[in-house]
Amino acid sequence: MISSSGRGAVIVKFVSWVGTKEDTFAVNSHPDFRDVVMELWNQHFRAYPINDAVYVQAAAAVCNWRSKIGKTRVKTVHDAVTNSDDLSTIEARAEWVQNKLLDSNFVCENDEDMTGAYRSELMLQTFAAHLQVVNKSDVFYGHPVGVLAAACALAERALHMYKTGTCSTDGITHKGGRLANSFIAVPWAARVKAYLPGIKKLSDQKWAKIMALSIPFIDGTAQIAADNTEGDESEDRRGLIQISDDSDDEAAIDA
Repeated sequence: MISSSGRGAVIVKFVSWVGTKEDTFAVNSHPDFRDVVMELWNQHFRAYPINDAVYVQAAAAVCNWRSKIGKTRVKTVHDAVTNSDDLSTIEARAEWVQNKLLDSNFVCENDEDMTGAYRSELMLQTFAAHLQVVNKSDVFYGHPVGVLAAACALAERALHMYKTGTCSTDGITHKGGRLANSFIAVPWAARVKAYLPGIKKLSDQKWAKIMALSIPFIDGTAQIAADNTEGDESEDRRGLIQISDDSDDEAAIDA
């Protein structure tokens, strides 16, 4: 009999693999997709032949994972703009959002001097939503670059929803004017990709610090049940986020 705990173990490991892929929107067509699912299935359910339904469930797990971290991001931004005494007016909220969006300041722990890339509380809370899903995985597939890039794009999306100072999806549209209030491939796959250059420069030490700083937010996340242009080949500022040199105060944190 296939137990629910066994299925859960397969999903946890599979999502852990997904998070390391640069394009999580296209992971179902990744050349290793079926091999990874089959390998994990055989580890836990070798007595049961794999079938197409298993691959469908794996694809659904990716959608559920993406939905979870997306909901976390929207809630994080909502809490930030509504629970601060300094942001009691619509005008103050709109200004705060615009400042966060400027040069992707929202990713930085210290947005005044743009240091601590990918360690802002907004980023850590979203990253924690991923860790909450995969923290029981005993397989390391590599650093979750895809997760961190998705977290950046999700932050951008959520902040745009509040750019007027109140929650609205009017600021996020597909080409042709259709509302883009869902985290779907168009336009967000391209924006996720734009964040990858900086993320791929992160050292092992910086990854360790991001992981360690995200852990305290895991319990909180457990409670959270297209561009309008034809294309621009110029360098995207999302990929220009500066990574400071590793130093003693940024050494890897022991678990």
